[in-house]
Amino acid sequence: MTVFIIILWGCKKNKALEKFQSLSPEESGIDFRNDLNDTPRQNIIEYLYYYNGGGVGIGDINNDDLLDIYFTANQGINRLYLNVGDLKFEDVTEEFGLPSELDTTKWSTGVTLVDVNGDGFIDIYECVVGDYKSFSGHNKLYINQGGKAFVELSNEYGVDFSGFSTQSAFLDYDGDGDLDMYLLNHSVHGTNTYGNVNLRNNRDQKSGDRFYENQIAEGNGLIDVTQLVGIYSGNIGYGLGIAVSDLNGDGLSDIYIGNDFHEDDYIYLNNGNKTFSEVGKNLIGHTSQFTMGVDVADINRDGLMDIFSLDMLPSDPKILLKSGGDDNNFIKDIKSKNGYGPQYARNALQLNQGNHFKELAMFYDVYATDWSWSVLIQDFDNDLDQDIYITNGIYKRPNDLDYINYLSSEIQRNSSASELIDRMPSDRIDNVFFENEGNLKFTNSTLESGLSYIGFSNGASYGDLDNDGDLDLVINNLNEYALIFENKSDRLHMNFINISLNDPSSLNQFGVGASVTLFNDSATIKKEVNLTRGFQSSISHRLHFGLGLLEGIDSIEVVWSDGQSQLIRDTIHNKFITITKEDNLRPKSTFLYKNIFELDSVDFIHKEDDYLDYQNEKLLPWALSKEGPGVAVADLNNDGIHDFYLGGAHFQAGELFISNSDSTYSNVPQFHLMRDAGYEDVAAEFIDINFDGFPDLFVASGGGRFPEGHSLLEDRMYLNNGKNQFKRWLTPLPKVNSSAISHARFDGKDCLFVGGRSVVGKYGLTPQSYLLQWEKSHFDPIQFYKVGLITDTEWVLLDGKEGLIVVGDWMPISFLQLEKDTLKLTPMPLFENTSGLWNSITKGDLNDDGKDDYFFSNAGLNSKWKPNEQQPLVMYVGDFDDNGQTEPIIFNDFYGEMIPFNSRMDLVKQVPAINKENNSNLKFSEVRELTDLISSHPLEIFYAFMAESKLLVSKNESYQWKALPVEFQFGAIQDAVFWDNKILYVGNDYTLYSILGKSDANAGGLGIINDEVEWTPLNVPFNLDYRKIESLTGTKFLIVPNAESPFIIDIDNFKD
Repeated sequence: MTVFIIILWGCKKNKALEKFQSLSPEESGIDFRNDLNDTPRQNIIEYLYYYNGGGVGIGDINNDDLLDIYFTANQGINRLYLNVGDLKFEDVTEEFGLPSELDTTKWSTGVTLVDVNGDGFIDIYECVVGDYKSFSGHNKLYINQGGKAFVELSNEYGVDFSGFSTQSAFLDYDGDGDLDMYLLNHSVHGTNTYGNVNLRNNRDQKSGDRFYENQIAEGNGLIDVTQLVGIYSGNIGYGLGIAVSDLNGDGLSDIYIGNDFHEDDYIYLNNGNKTFSEVGKNLIGHTSQFTMGVDVADINRDGLMDIFSLDMLPSDPKILLKSGGDDNNFIKDIKSKNGYGPQYARNALQLNQGNHFKELAMFYDVYATDWSWSVLIQDFDNDLDQDIYITNGIYKRPNDLDYINYLSSEIQRNSSASELIDRMPSDRIDNVFFENEGNLKFTNSTLESGLSYIGFSNGASYGDLDNDGDLDLVINNLNEYALIFENKSDRLHMNFINISLNDPSSLNQFGVGASVTLFNDSATIKKEVNLTRGFQSSISHRLHFGLGLLEGIDSIEVVWSDGQSQLIRDTIHNKFITITKEDNLRPKSTFLYKNIFELDSVDFIHKEDDYLDYQNEKLLPWALSKEGPGVAVADLNNDGIHDFYLGGAHFQAGELFISNSDSTYSNVPQFHLMRDAGYEDVAAEFIDINFDGFPDLFVASGGGRFPEGHSLLEDRMYLNNGKNQFKRWLTPLPKVNSSAISHARFDGKDCLFVGGRSVVGKYGLTPQSYLLQWEKSHFDPIQFYKVGLITDTEWVLLDGKEGLIVVGDWMPISFLQLEKDTLKLTPMPLFENTSGLWNSITKGDLNDDGKDDYFFSNAGLNSKWKPNEQQPLVMYVGDFDDNGQTEPIIFNDFYGEMIPFNSRMDLVKQVPAINKENNSNLKFSEVRELTDLISSHPLEIFYAFMAESKLLVSKNESYQWKALPVEFQFGAIQDAVFWDNKILYVGNDYTLYSILGKSDANAGGLGIINDEVEWTPLNVPFNLDYRKIESLTGTKFLIVPNAESPFIIDIDNFKD
């Protein structure tokens, strides 16, 4: 090993000072501008991506240890600036033999600075749009001639592609010591770009992606092997973002592709045999919809590489309300039927879990940054934590809804292209800097950091341009000068180390694709040498590590791109070092995560009702018809193991499963259940109704299809004949849209409470619930109550009082005390201000004190909705246009302002009277309260103050709320059980409509109750909509997802 010391620099800073300072063109010598000049043949109407801007490439062109900068201009001249020291640069474009005369047919996009031919000098690969309307030309490869000049040799190297290129990325995909190339291309709208996902298999000559294998050593240049290696090259790939990383920890370079519009993002896992497999749907629950820039980094320092993709969701409420974004529910369904995965128009932060990713951008509040292009994840203040920098701005907004309406109107038919473009709004937007304050607590400190720039920024890159131990930023702007931000974090009292790699024995001399991990007693930091970053841009091969206050590095591990591992010890901080690859290294052993543990599937698939709630109730936040099957468990054959009933959806009979001696289960056919297949079974419970010693079955009916009072909403009772055959009891029961059942016996009397979920077609109105009581053969009259939109209920003994705890949508945790056979709502100080979006209640003794503890599952905080007492969710319910139809109108806080949850289009469709006062989207964008929307008064107002799941634990003759780890709040929790002083829960929620997007980052977890609750994942399949978990026997549990097969797990096999 050779360690070459370049620079030693001390680090001190007054924190009150800005961390970045912008350098003027006069100060830096960089006077580059990416100016656009609209012409009849070059404009946004002629070319979809006209305003996407240019890129930035950073690298050491002449090996003088100073980083140089290359800018691409769409119409203008690309420029190379040589770093001459002290943040001074000289334009050497012409001097170095690069094109310096204006070419009016050229359209440049992305750039990568990389040593293509392995001679130790950085080359330039430039992407262009060619062979399209007024654009001509092909991608360019400028080969470095010893650090003094460049020669264009794309044809000789076989990479002179002509089409719709966005960017390139280089990697050693086959571990042979040279760099292969992925070429990211994009489509443009045409009649042949819409259809099902099979279109991605049809190779397109201009827009399909390409993969080139490096065979320079064999004298063949780079060879197109796209089809051989398994890369899609179809015309539905709107590729705008690309990142290379080892995503699954097997030591091989994988590829993430971000696609715009309807096509899915791709994850190509490297199989190690010169092929890739696209496995996006197997690893990710959902992605951004209009994916633009992408970066990959270990953002939480767990050794796994995470993915951040950008979209175009505004954070300004006014821009949000007048802009198009997420597809409506109808379009989402069409895309799903055509094979496309879930996509949402917002940024996506995919945290790597080893065998899948959890998307948590909303939880960490980094999901809305407007029309964003480049994302760069790095430690910009040397404090150990990875920060996020994002560039923003679209020069003209083609998704402005009033503009779209104008385009579809008769008025514009005779308008010229220039007139149409002039009508497009233009909003200057600030770039965003999220400072990581530790544990992924991100703060938008754009202004405080000195990085504020309100304009139109596109490509961006970073590098230590002045070798002072921190990273400077370079931004390519549209129609203004490029920005150079000098990082002044060298004035902080923080440490760093800057590492370059050298592999003189291969054509990959700079170690592209290698990973470098720093180890210290209190921190582990991993980074990869992958050059393509952000949007249309690239960084240098030098790796920068902020060390905070750490003064020592125990060791450094380098895993080279061929898989060989090298360990370096006794390294000093605050230095620039070069690590040279040693001979006779050993391959690093890699740990491959299992995709999933073994599951015992139950021979049953819940076939969800195909009813579409939103067709009749456009303002619903979620589908009430798809909340999953009712489940009941009891030991029916007295073998000490719980048997179970699984409810069916509409036109699907529920089924009964009885345990066998070999631990399997058999389906026992039931005539009366099959006859009642038309009902939708939403809840169930075994109860010995007639006191004959055999559990009978009570099934609650519900869903969202049938109106109040419909015969198929009648609840049902089935009597057990002693041989586990169940016959329907013909005594009439109420016809309500039920949701939950709870049974208990008090003083010899049985009490059965059935909670009402909603009034079908009138969401928000309080449905009827009822109480059924009986002794022996005597049944009391049914008592009806209006409590709330109930999701679960449990009989309890709370503070010495018998009664029910009830939870649901838009309601507090409520206690109904049982007094003289009647339920009475009784205020409890514990439950003040707990109105939420509750899903379930679990009770049991977690701390062995003889008193029940309670877990309340809620919607979670990985959502656009994060209500609190100061900024609650508000739902107004009323007949707002006096047509006899009751509607819910929801307002939510969005970055400090209350705004309507639904789009103007959906609001007007449901309540046409809204159009009278809000006849344009511009007017609608100013709505901040109900009276701005419509003058009618609501019948009722409901609030939600919290979305967190909560744990209530008994202590010293009272109760206290016990803090839960953040992982509990990563999404909706649907159900839980207590077991051995632990909480086992299952979650996710796929009923949420497109504006909210499905909750898919909280499939399951296990909470261990000590002084503090410890969380560990429950390694069930991550991509299911779980509804129930039930204890069967010992360590075995039944887990029931919606619209899938249930399965049985043994918890001993599921702990991490």
